Amino acid sequence: MVACTLYSAAAFCEALRSDKLPKYTVLNAFIVVCGGAEADFQRWVTAWRRLDEDEGGRPPVVLVPIPPLR
Repeated sequence: MVACTLYSAAAFCEALRSDKLPKYTVLNAFIVVCGGAEADFQRWVTAWRRLDEDEGGRPPVVLVPIPPLR
């Protein structure tokens, strides 16, 4: 995992609020701060890379799971 660069709480809040893909370094720092393991890092980075490639100037589509109707 890449060494964590220090980011402020405001930087993390902005990344979480934004509808844009955060910088790779912000993602890395966030995973480290949250106590993520190497496997967690690999999953998030794989998803980040796919979104980064697909974005092409468009906002990424966010899929939200919907619980089944009872």
